Amino acid sequence: MTKLRTLQKKYKAECTPEFYLFNEDRKLVYRGRFDETSPGSGKDPDGKDLRDAMYCLIEGEKISSEQYPSMGCNIKWK
Repeated sequence: MTKLRTLQKKYKAECTPEFYLFNEDRKLVYRGRFDETSPGSGKDPDGKDLRDAMYCLIEGEKISSEQYPSMGCNIKWK
């Protein structure tokens, strides 16, 4: 198994695109979507979910535990 696939499984990657944000201690602090857009939603991407998590990390604030999964193509494991 490749190192990338091992890493994907370790962090439970389910679909693309899925975003992971780590703190300075390399601890996973955010796993989820870029924003609320999805194919056919008619919304313009703004990156709000990921941007808010990054802002909180930089400012030392608590990152919301309400993290939504990405809504893209699922990863097919063999």
